[in-house]
Amino acid sequence: HGQGSRNQRCYSPGDASAREAYTRHTGKVPTIVAGDPMPKVTWKDAEGKDVTAASLYAKGPVVIELYRSAVWCPFCMKQLIVLHDNVDKLAKEGLSVVACSPDTVETIAKIAKDGLKDKKPYRVPLLSDTEGRTADKLGVLNPESVKPDAPKDAYGLPFPTTIIVDGKGIIFFF
Repeated sequence: HGQGSRNQRCYSPGDASAREAYTRHTGKVPTIVAGDPMPKVTWKDAEGKDVTAASLYAKGPVVIELYRSAVWCPFCMKQLIVLHDNVDKLAKEGLSVVACSPDTVETIAKIAKDGLKDKKPYRVPLLSDTEGRTADKLGVLNPESVKPDAPKDAYGLPFPTTIIVDGKGIIFFF
């Protein structure tokens, strides 16, 4: 080791200080990886009430599906149908499931009331993140969607993303 290497810190995967250093030096949020803690995020449910990530995994492992829109993204709609059709199978494995998007509270409330396609009632709780805070904290916010003239419910992901968080708040799969 050279003389300068003594003062350099080695970071382990998921080390919060490494993530903070990356943000300080680049001005960007690094993408979360398996082993990282789930960021502190809050969504709105179909009634407009706050739902925290911690309240989801406090009940045990949870699948969090981040999707672009249940209104205009056909791939997302297909994925939401697959989740609906597999709620019982996931529950047998000890997993709860939610789906989060930039869709407005009004949009997800309509789905909760009327169902999605032929799935009524729609069985996966939908959550709203109209300003893309979740995607941003996970480091996957699509910069193309965040423009001064873009509606806030368009802020989102470049593609749907599945996250599995264990009951202690650690990301198991991303």
